[in-house]
Amino acid sequence: MKKVRLVLYVLLAFSLIVGLPIGAQASSKADQQNKVGSAEVTAGLNQNTKPHLDKKGQEDYQNPDDYPLVREGENVGLLKDTYGSYHFLTYLSVTEYSDTQMQLLIRHGCYSSSKDPYLYAEFYTNRNGVMDYLGSSYNNIGWLTGDINVGYTIDKSLYENDPYIYIRIGTLRSLSDQYFSGVTYFKVANPFYKGNGSNAGDTNYYELISNESPDGSTSEYTGSFRINNDAYADSKKLSPSAYRMDYVAPFDTEKNQNKALKKETKSIKKDYVKGDSKSFYVQNTETSAFSSISATLLYSGAHANVWVNNNDITEDEAALLGKEFDNKIYQSDVDNFGMPSDVDQNGKVNILCYDIQDGFSGSGGYVAGYFSPRDLYQYSYSNQSEIFYIDTYPLMGMSATKDVSQAYSTLAHEFQHMINFNQKVFVQGLTDTDTWMDEGLSMAAEQIYTGAPLNDRIDYYNEDADITKGHSLLYWDYAGDTLANYSLSYLFMEYLKAQCGQGNTIYKELINDPHTDYQAVQNIIHKYIDPNLSFGQFMTDFRAALVLKEDTGLYGFKGDTAFDGLKVKTYSGSSINIKGGGAIVKALSSKDDFQVPSDKGTDITFTLLEKGDAGAVTSLSKPSVQTVGDNDTVVTGTADPNVTVKVAVNGKEIGSDSTNSNGSFSVSIPKQKAGTELHVHTEDSKGNQSEETVVTVQDKTAPAAPKVGEVSDTSTAVTGTTEAGAKVTVKSGSNILGTATADSTGAFNVTIAKQKAGTELVVYAEDAAGNKSAETTVTVIDKTAPAAPKVGEVSDTSTTVTGTTEAGAKVTVKSGLNILGTATADSTGAFKVTIAKQKAGTKLVVYAEDAAGNKSAETTVTVIDKTAPAAPKVNEVSDTSTTVTGTTEAGAKVTVKSGSNVLGTAKADNTGAFKVSIAKQKAGTKLVVYAEDAAGHKSGETTVTVIDKTAPAAPTVQPFGDNQTVITGKAEAGSTVTIKSGKTILGTATASSKGSFSVRIKSKQKAGTVLTAYATDKAGNTSAGKSFKVEDKTAPSAPSVNRFGDNQTMITGKAEAGAKVTIKRGKTVLGTGTASSKGSFSVRIKSKQKAGTVLTAYATDKAGNTGAGKSFKVTDKTAPGVPTAGKVTYKSTKVSGKAEKYATVYIYNGSHYVGKATASSKGAYTVHMKKQKRGSTLKIYAKDRAGNKSKYRYVRVK
Repeated sequence: MKKVRLVLYVLLAFSLIVGLPIGAQASSKADQQNKVGSAEVTAGLNQNTKPHLDKKGQEDYQNPDDYPLVREGENVGLLKDTYGSYHFLTYLSVTEYSDTQMQLLIRHGCYSSSKDPYLYAEFYTNRNGVMDYLGSSYNNIGWLTGDINVGYTIDKSLYENDPYIYIRIGTLRSLSDQYFSGVTYFKVANPFYKGNGSNAGDTNYYELISNESPDGSTSEYTGSFRINNDAYADSKKLSPSAYRMDYVAPFDTEKNQNKALKKETKSIKKDYVKGDSKSFYVQNTETSAFSSISATLLYSGAHANVWVNNNDITEDEAALLGKEFDNKIYQSDVDNFGMPSDVDQNGKVNILCYDIQDGFSGSGGYVAGYFSPRDLYQYSYSNQSEIFYIDTYPLMGMSATKDVSQAYSTLAHEFQHMINFNQKVFVQGLTDTDTWMDEGLSMAAEQIYTGAPLNDRIDYYNEDADITKGHSLLYWDYAGDTLANYSLSYLFMEYLKAQCGQGNTIYKELINDPHTDYQAVQNIIHKYIDPNLSFGQFMTDFRAALVLKEDTGLYGFKGDTAFDGLKVKTYSGSSINIKGGGAIVKALSSKDDFQVPSDKGTDITFTLLEKGDAGAVTSLSKPSVQTVGDNDTVVTGTADPNVTVKVAVNGKEIGSDSTNSNGSFSVSIPKQKAGTELHVHTEDSKGNQSEETVVTVQDKTAPAAPKVGEVSDTSTAVTGTTEAGAKVTVKSGSNILGTATADSTGAFNVTIAKQKAGTELVVYAEDAAGNKSAETTVTVIDKTAPAAPKVGEVSDTSTTVTGTTEAGAKVTVKSGLNILGTATADSTGAFKVTIAKQKAGTKLVVYAEDAAGNKSAETTVTVIDKTAPAAPKVNEVSDTSTTVTGTTEAGAKVTVKSGSNVLGTAKADNTGAFKVSIAKQKAGTKLVVYAEDAAGHKSGETTVTVIDKTAPAAPTVQPFGDNQTVITGKAEAGSTVTIKSGKTILGTATASSKGSFSVRIKSKQKAGTVLTAYATDKAGNTSAGKSFKVEDKTAPSAPSVNRFGDNQTMITGKAEAGAKVTIKRGKTVLGTGTASSKGSFSVRIKSKQKAGTVLTAYATDKAGNTGAGKSFKVTDKTAPGVPTAGKVTYKSTKVSGKAEKYATVYIYNGSHYVGKATASSKGAYTVHMKKQKRGSTLKIYAKDRAGNKSKYRYVRVK
């Protein structure tokens, strides 16, 4: 389409440069002459143009009734252009221009130099009430002022079947304007009209010219015709969806077969979840350029992932789209075409929703979706997954609000492409299917999904001029009128399906065929239609079917009324080249006009088509209708195939439906009353009606089963209700007991003899039409009660009640309102009812009920006493008790004994409680307690032991120190002694038979801690506690003493806080002191002690505990005397003198160390050294073994 527009714009630009009008190529050079002069300009028609757009408020130029008839010399109209200048138009004449052309003359007058420069005329012909655009012509009148004659040369053949020439003429400021600045419409008589006064659409004869070659790329000459190659049909009657196209991106599968994604190679390894985003490659379908866009996953279902770019649709809208694919489209396509591939092994198809870049600019064709095989290969710009691309604008709407349902059929369409590619290329190893077949199958997928014909494709077929001019079925015209290909492919697939008679199954057969071109179709034709029919002949038959639409045979769609609206597309030219698969139709005035040119191409065929009598009323058969009952909701029967059946009552239609191809029909209606007359007739698509068939609704409804009252063994009549006036019959087996007729209210009363209980009676009704109701079965019930039961003795030990009654009767035993048990009497009447034991004196009521529920009189029996009281329950008796209490049988006498000695007796009250007074008994004494009832039955004995309830005396405890972990003392023999500190148990022990105990506790306790001792006897009685304090029995630690010198009299250190510290030399106490609260002490001794003397420090706490002593030596703290030194000269190599024995003598010269020596036991020392400098001073000192340093002696070197 883009290429066609470009060529047109170049031609228009060229005409402006040279200043000439533009015209179409004529059949001969002589016919192309343009007479240009000051008084007249002439132009031919350019058929490669489109009509200008219509302005709002103007007349509809597509309605032939809006064109007024103008005669020679009459004014056509007055045009006002954008400058405000007026253009006067007058129709002059139509005359012969040449053998094949005529010339139409119009006078144009404009007296302004400022005006729109172009006068533009458009020519139309009336085809069956629809304006068919033929072409246009324009003249540059901008440089002319005054009156000029404008001539238009037109092929006579264009109007040979139209009595009028329809013209739309206007002014343009620029040839690129979409609208006229001023415009008018008119028609003139055609002097070269060859018809008989009726429109060409009324003819009964057509000449079908078809190129039967299966090669759609090669053209052949038909004879004397000319081509008219509009790009797209432009009509107000077409909805925007009629311009919808798709796109299967070209890809060389053979060259790239080694790059196909293998199943073991996952190209999309990530499992995406809703909300994820990723990039996709997309293709501009106008430029073929690739780019990358980002999309977000807004829906993930069983078979589909819906990705959305730029928030073009919402998450809810994406879910609607995905669910429709998952729930309907996926299975529909898989069932009818096969399985898709799964190269990414996730079992899903990616649906990418975005605004496909297709050059759409607000109107005309657009790409609704596309599928790209490269996505299934490891190839540049491949998304390496099953994916198809769905348009959001304009497919889903041109506003912000989107209607995703507009994309549903496109999903079905694109999914077929994906399935087709998988089956052909991956499964069968072939190349991809020819485009015309692939697209036809995809549109079949749309029709299967929607369940309705694709009316947009039918409408486009009817409006398109390119199909009229021989557009090829086989050649996919990407650069031209591609939409014409869609219409033809769709119609061909539906035609093939209709002719094969196999329904939608042929589509999968086509895909499974081992061919990818027309041969697959030919194999289907040979299998189901005619083994001798060629594909080329079948294409010709298809084109004939588009014209004739016959109900039977090859020239129609087998009565499918969906295609009745196809218009006859008659061609008016005189010569044309047609590609293989192309065809044109010419209207003929009679059979005699049919002729085959001798110069036609080899594959060109001419076929004479003849319609039935024009205007004749079709005679429809009277429908045959099956019997209709008053309970029926359908009317069935047979009539002519593919007509509408209508059912009416009293002139009001109550249902309608269509017959199938066999003529059968089934019309749903509401239930009608018996006797109602149904009027049934048929209508065809032309409105022809058949004769009526009248059927009367019959009474087919049986009465409801009678409702029957109770019948007993005493009854002599059966009563109930049924349909009014029905005859009621009562039977027992095959024996009729009686009959009666129901009254006007439906009540009946049938007299019968008495019947035995259990007898089954059958009751039914029959209405006047003989319809018999369902049977009601009633059983004669038993109304005679059994005799009162005879009951045996029942004691308080009994667990059954026995006796006799009516055989089979149910026996019930009650105590008051309480049912104790039931049982059924055996065939002899004996019964045995299991009950719980009852108290003596209890009154039992016994009665029987037969199977009919009749109840006998009651028999009352009293339970007799046969049971000794139970052994008394005795409460605890202690050594402090003076009574024995408990419970036993009410009123029984209770006795308490110790050995043979009866301690006391008492009578239990009415609740069974007793209290026997006794003297106190020693702990451990065994008491025997028993009861006797009024009948003298003695219970079993209960033995109780008198328990100990006297607590032991508090234990006595021996003194216990903080250095001990065993506490001893005295307590009750055998009692458990527990030692506690507060609530904490420190230990337990058992007192010996003599009462001594020894309790080891967990850890030593601090002095002063209060502990408590308790004694618990074997009966669990616990004594009062005995509290005692932990005594201080721990001597303090030995003191620590600071260093003490021979020059000191104060000794310091650390000891236990508050302890008295004593310093001794041997046994002599030198001094004492008390440690502070922090443990520091300071003891002054009587005199200084010699170095090396051993002293001992002791600590005694307040409790008088004295710790171990800490011995320490008096350290040497007295410095030695200053050493003496002999004379030293600069030649001396030693220094000698006296110092404290064993002290070390050091010599320095200034800060320089010279030497040292140790004094002998007599104090003599000699320090060897190097010679010293004369006049220098030596510094000499001594250091004793304790490290005490003497003062310095200075000696000058001489």
